[in-house]
Amino acid sequence: MNEKNNIYPLTRQKFPIAEYTIAGTLISLFSIFLGFYASAITFASQSYPELNIGVIIAIHNSIISNLIVTASTAVPLIAGLFYMLARRHAAMMTGGPAPRP
Repeated sequence: MNEKNNIYPLTRQKFPIAEYTIAGTLISLFSIFLGFYASAITFASQSYPELNIGVIIAIHNSIISNLIVTASTAVPLIAGLFYMLARRHAAMMTGGPAPRP
């Protein structure tokens, strides 16, 4: 901190590993949701005229439960992947191993 003007410096000395990890995980999670939505819309447009309401509700419940299971399984794996990629990128940018948080 600059004592004379009480101004904080605007530059960061550390690579933002956590920010890259969170951003990558959120974008991947959005992609998962979009994929499930696209598959549900495709299935609906092809099959709903032949199905009754009970089967449609069962299919929707199955899709939602599968989405929850997939998201809860994929988020830790995706976050770990993006964490490793961000640490590797930080190591490449600094010329050595990435600093421990």
